[in-house]
Amino acid sequence: MQPILDLTQINLASLMADARQKVRPSDIPSWVWLGFVVFIFSIAVIITLRRQKELIMEEPNVRGGSLQPEIDFGDVEVAEFLSSSTPSVEPDAVTSQPDNLKKIKGIGPKIEKLLHDHGITTFSQIAEMKADAIQALLDTVDWTDFANPTTWPEQAREFFEASKKDHKQ
Repeated sequence: MQPILDLTQINLASLMADARQKVRPSDIPSWVWLGFVVFIFSIAVIITLRRQKELIMEEPNVRGGSLQPEIDFGDVEVAEFLSSSTPSVEPDAVTSQPDNLKKIKGIGPKIEKLLHDHGITTFSQIAEMKADAIQALLDTVDWTDFANPTTWPEQAREFFEASKKDHKQ
């Protein structure tokens, strides 16, 4: 009778080698690689978004880093300008109600809020300002890069004159 398993003919080393087959990168299916890349990319995006959120929470969207940055309007300060004693637009026509500054082409809700935050609420105030002073105000935040205030004082003057005519009638 012959034994079923002849241990003398079995090479133990070859059995171990067959049992420990090496997995090469080329043997891994492409969908597994794709999943791994998507996972790593997702982690990178999450980390980036968290860092941006932390930066936004630390510094509001003001370039200077403070909520109310100092603005150089040349020789005229904003408070002095707004309380000027010789305006070319009649002060008695200025109402206590703020005007809808969004009527001016180029002013949207965000810029209107920025102007309101700096005490500019009426057409007469914008009509009195120079375009350079308005641009200096816009330059204090980083989201007004495409705003062009060169025609805003003239548009504001036209709206002010129209509202003045409406009040007289």
